[in-house]
Amino acid sequence: MRELLREAADRYGTVIIDSPPLLPVTDAAVVIRQATGALIVAGSGEVTRQQLGAALDSVRHVSGVVLGLVLNKVRDERSSYHYAKGNYGEPDAQLTWARIRRTGARSAPVAPEQAVAYDDVSG
Repeated sequence: MRELLREAADRYGTVIIDSPPLLPVTDAAVVIRQATGALIVAGSGEVTRQQLGAALDSVRHVSGVVLGLVLNKVRDERSSYHYAKGNYGEPDAQLTWARIRRTGARSAPVAPEQAVAYDDVSG
């Protein structure tokens, strides 16, 4: 598998592997060992802080790197967007991300931020 991923990365630049959830099975932890990093995807209201912490611990346990966190299924009670202080978006989503940044997820190893030009991605 490592050789397949290396060849795919050489050819395409970025390879995304959709793996099973981290908590119920160990397959995802095995895949993380082969990957450059992990993007953790969690369902809002479906995953507890303890479960998210356990998932991050699983990544750390195999010396994996957390590239980021995607929070899916965030409910927006309001139907309008707002614009303030140079930012736009849903206030609840901004508050949610602010809370995530303040939680223990910050203690996980994180890959350095890199700016990617649109042309680099579309090629």
